[in-house]
Amino acid sequence: MAVQSPSNFDGNRPLKIVLISPKGPLYRHRGGIFRQSLRYMPLTFPTLKALIPPDIPAEVLCIDEGTGDVDLNLSADLIGMTVITGTALRAYELSRHFRARGIPVVLGGPHITLVPDDAQPHADSLVVGYAEEEWPRLLLDFIAGRLQPRYTQSPTLKLEGYPLPDRSVLPSRNYLTTNVFEATRGCIHDCSFCVVPSAWGRRPFQKPVEEITEDIKRQHAKRAIFVDLNLIADKQYAAKLFEALIPLKVQWYGLATTLLCEDLPLLDLVARSGCRGLLMGLESISPTNLRENRKPFNHPDQYMEVVEKLHQRKISLQGCFVFGLDDDTPDVFLKTARFAVKAKIDL
Repeated sequence: MAVQSPSNFDGNRPLKIVLISPKGPLYRHRGGIFRQSLRYMPLTFPTLKALIPPDIPAEVLCIDEGTGDVDLNLSADLIGMTVITGTALRAYELSRHFRARGIPVVLGGPHITLVPDDAQPHADSLVVGYAEEEWPRLLLDFIAGRLQPRYTQSPTLKLEGYPLPDRSVLPSRNYLTTNVFEATRGCIHDCSFCVVPSAWGRRPFQKPVEEITEDIKRQHAKRAIFVDLNLIADKQYAAKLFEALIPLKVQWYGLATTLLCEDLPLLDLVARSGCRGLLMGLESISPTNLRENRKPFNHPDQYMEVVEKLHQRKISLQGCFVFGLDDDTPDVFLKTARFAVKAKIDL
């Protein structure tokens, strides 16, 4: 059932869209513990901007509350917000304010995808799942006066043939780098503490390698960050991507699992492609924790070997750990810290 938009948009001028990433208590918020570090340009806004249908004249303002403030008196025809659980209350607060002013609000992102029924009363419309197909459809419906309460990702979605992200929508001075790229999306694993399988399932999505290299060339990037959760999930695709990166002479940083270090030819190719650092979810030094949380391919007795193999290839390691698992005891923090130092984990 379509909802009648309260907007004053009449189609005789560009559509004024405001996209907001609400602030959270820690990550990417100026009042949190990460004031300067870990701040690279998010891809959500550049992607949404690029997805606006070319036959819709639009003015787009993007506000990342980690770097700037929201003007509560701003004017807009439509407001969209990307929401994680840690920012949901702030998103609902902003939504309530702008809807009271007669501005329609669209909510999307991981939290909305996980609990759409909980979020529905807080918005005029929701985007559930990935936005590549649904965001353009929503905008076309909006200008036609038939905005739907919910747009849900198609199970047949493929991430190919879409416009490259438009990074001009955010000021580059607010970020350590704008050279942020995404080749794949999703993860084939089913770790119990991870939001990805719960929100989007375990189906992997891949963008054509030539689209990734085109984007890197367009950015004139010499250093790059890949935000993919697991670049090596499909080894054949990963090898094709890494081969394509070699002639670009780019130094890159990304995420992978410890399984990479069990495939030395692929690891060597990763190094040759310009990789200088990887984040790996080591999660725990307890095999019981790993087994109970569905990550049995991690082996703590092999972590030092993982670090050594990476360092031999001049690849640094950011090791991530989860605390509060069932097999943890009060001394888990000190034990893990001592292990990290002994293993020479870089960060």
